[in-house]
Amino acid sequence: MKNELYIKNFDAASEVQPHRLVVFGDSDTKAAQATDGSAAFIGVSDSLGAADAGEPMDVVMAGAAEVELGGTVTRGDRLTADAQGRAVKASAGDHIVGIAMMAGDAGDHGSVMIDRSAIPAD
Repeated sequence: MKNELYIKNFDAASEVQPHRLVVFGDSDTKAAQATDGSAAFIGVSDSLGAADAGEPMDVVMAGAAEVELGGTVTRGDRLTADAQGRAVKASAGDHIVGIAMMAGDAGDHGSVMIDRSAIPAD
């Protein structure tokens, strides 16, 4: 279930796989695949395929986006990134990309309603 409302083009700062969480790169025009929940998310890379460093890529920044899951999630879980930029259930101190719209397991493709925020650290 996806309903992408706002998509913006960036240059890939490094290789970015489709349906992965992305963060800002090293300049205003670059995005990078997330490696954890420590940085604020831009959104989710779209389905156009992998982008190598320097290549253009589209990022879904608002609406419901398709995302690859890195672990078991339940509808309503707040999602952050694992080491491969896949969506996983967030913990205290993590930045959040949004809310899971469907349940799934690692390797599944699910839907996230983008609503960026952070969980306060304990």
